[in-house]
Amino acid sequence: MADKIQCPKCGTENYTTDVVCLSCGANLQEPQRPPEAKAAEKVEGVPMAPSGPATPAKPEEPPPSPPSAWESAMPFIRALGIALALTLIEVILIYALNKDHQYPKSAWGLRFPVDMVPKIMVATLVIGLARGVLIGGLLHLTAWSPTVSLLIGGALGWTGLGTLIGGLVVGFAIGLSYSGHQPVIKN
Repeated sequence: MADKIQCPKCGTENYTTDVVCLSCGANLQEPQRPPEAKAAEKVEGVPMAPSGPATPAKPEEPPPSPPSAWESAMPFIRALGIALALTLIEVILIYALNKDHQYPKSAWGLRFPVDMVPKIMVATLVIGLARGVLIGGLLHLTAWSPTVSLLIGGALGWTGLGTLIGGLVVGFAIGLSYSGHQPVIKN
């Protein structure tokens, strides 16, 4: 006659050749704990750690490193490069289209020498970028999230670039009008 074992879950007797309990479906192939361990578990009410080989712990991945100073500065460097390129394009256009270096009249009715154009554009660039950095930094200090600070400060800093783009259009119009190509304005 075959030996019988008791199911650890429901207590039903099963044959040792059975893999699972026929009553509750519990696995009968798990290593059986000695009765003393079961009694101690019932007395203390705290389940004991299962006996057997412990599974090896998975190695933890190191936390991602914060971005370097160079990576953090890239948006500012990119904005500065775009602004400088726009400034250079405008200066080249004004000098190329205004060869006699007279005093063009801007869209606001101001007269300024062509030699002042680079200084005006660089001042606009510096003021716009400084404003964006200052406002973004102040917002970050007042506990705004870095993303919101970057967006608002960047938008206000890009206002300087907006001025540059507007200046580029105005400068191009000045150059065209000064070279004899009068724009047609219909009322």
